[in-house]
Amino acid sequence: MAIKNLLHKNWVVSLRHNFREGNDAAGYLAKKGDMSDNSHAILYEVPPNMVAVLLAYVMGVEFVRP
Repeated sequence: MAIKNLLHKNWVVSLRHNFREGNDAAGYLAKKGDMSDNSHAILYEVPPNMVAVLLAYVMGVEFVRP
């Protein structure tokens, strides 16, 4: 309901849907943050398990949704 209220304000809004498979990096960080007791974290290097996700993104690999 809050999103609908924001969309009806006097401004231009554009939305773009992104399937979960196309946003693996954000999903990985969200899961990692959810398991943490900290309210925020600063990463000084890419977590090892995220390297493959970012490499696929840079190479333009597209994942087909079943």
